[in-house]
Amino acid sequence: THPQVQLLVVGPLSEGYEGSFDRIPNVAAIGKVPVATDYYSAFDLYVSTSTREGLGSALIDAVVRDVPVVALDSGGVRDVLPEGVCVAADEGEFLDAVGKAVTDYEMAKREAQEHGVRVRSDFAVERMVEETLAVYEDVVCHVADPRYTHDVST
Repeated sequence: THPQVQLLVVGPLSEGYEGSFDRIPNVAAIGKVPVATDYYSAFDLYVSTSTREGLGSALIDAVVRDVPVVALDSGGVRDVLPEGVCVAADEGEFLDAVGKAVTDYEMAKREAQEHGVRVRSDFAVERMVEETLAVYEDVVCHVADPRYTHDVST
């Protein structure tokens, strides 16, 4: 529907998709690359079709660079993107969101810059370390509480 768009697929393809883009002139699937972030500056739009995300590091890498994003709702995506923004629950919503970003790119770029500011703060190294330490301290405090201690040597 958007023949002017060049799609560059970076990363491993799911089983059964190898070669599926060979006859589509505006799609190039280059597969896994050593350092994917080397490509981010060339992206006008980052789309994530992953259905299993923990933290969503690749998505964070795109957002902190103010690249417009569209992602399927999975795992850590909601930690990176607020509810209802660029996040699709299913394939239909995903395709609609990508189409909207392509047809109203200026709006997508403005939203990306807003997301970038928030994510650079929320996922700053210092903050991530502090919050991770807080989780560990909470676990240690619960373990040290006599009510939670028991013999774990076996």
